Amino acid sequence: MGKFRGIIAVLVLVTLGVIVAQAGSASSNDSQQQGTTQGQNAPPNENNAPKSVSPPASQTNAGEGDKEVEQSGKQIEQFADSALAGMLRFVEFVDAHEGFFLVVFTALLAVFTYMLRSSTDKLWKAGDDQMVLIKANAAQQSIDMQASIKVAEDAAKAANRSAEVAERTMVLNDRPWVGVELQILRPLVFTADGCSIKLDVTITNHGRSPAIRTEAYVEFFVSTIRAIEWRNKMEDSARYMVANMFGQTLFPAVPRPKKWSLTASRDDISAGMAEDEENRLRPIVAYCVYYSLPTGGRARYTSGIREIFRIGHEPFDGKPATFTDREIRFLDMVTEDAT
Repeated sequence: MGKFRGIIAVLVLVTLGVIVAQAGSASSNDSQQQGTTQGQNAPPNENNAPKSVSPPASQTNAGEGDKEVEQSGKQIEQFADSALAGMLRFVEFVDAHEGFFLVVFTALLAVFTYMLRSSTDKLWKAGDDQMVLIKANAAQQSIDMQASIKVAEDAAKAANRSAEVAERTMVLNDRPWVGVELQILRPLVFTADGCSIKLDVTITNHGRSPAIRTEAYVEFFVSTIRAIEWRNKMEDSARYMVANMFGQTLFPAVPRPKKWSLTASRDDISAGMAEDEENRLRPIVAYCVYYSLPTGGRARYTSGIREIFRIGHEPFDGKPATFTDREIRFLDMVTEDAT
């Protein structure tokens, strides 16, 4: 509190010094103006005797101005003394009641702190409410956006399905379709080393557009299980094949025959009879023809399995024998697949 009182006293003294300096400056200026005026009005001849004349109006006004300045200075000094005395009394009063003012200040500080805390709590709550509102709006916008995306995806899927149906219809109507025909050229011969047969395999394009990169694969088996495994393997290869790399172009309605000499070993014959449920020997020809559409895309295929049987349905026993084309033929039922 003593430090506070000292600061107030210094401020009061500085203020009084400024006021007194201004008053002194004003009095000095008025005196200089009065002397100048008297010098200008003096008579030019010094030998002339002084005459009794009345003072001019300017000198009278200058005297009255000095009186007013002096009176104003006294008033200022009185006001400054009164202000200083009042401030000193106030400082003494504060110093005498220091505890009371400390309590009041502490109370005001507590009230201000409470108000500040209340405002901060309201601001915090407003921020939380704003965040909740933003999250709710964001969640609703996300739901709306997902719904819009789903609608767009459904529309795109429907458009894709329509395009696929149109493309599939066009492909089915205009694409190439490759068929396979088998004809026995030489007898089926069983020897001590195995069996053999010679066939004529003719592939024909029954579609309306050329089949490009056409390539045929033919195998001879004496086991149904192994023939099915080979065909499945060839079909799986076609499903993952973008396009057949080699082969010839097969134009519509232009058959292309090719002769095939097929054999099976004695071990294959024994294994085939062991794998058969009825312990029968079943000579089978399996084939798979790869080709591509003119428009490109993945490889297509035609595959099948044809079993050779004896006329009269007598089973083959695997012993050395020869069966001509008059004694054997292919089953009428064809197990065939195409894409």
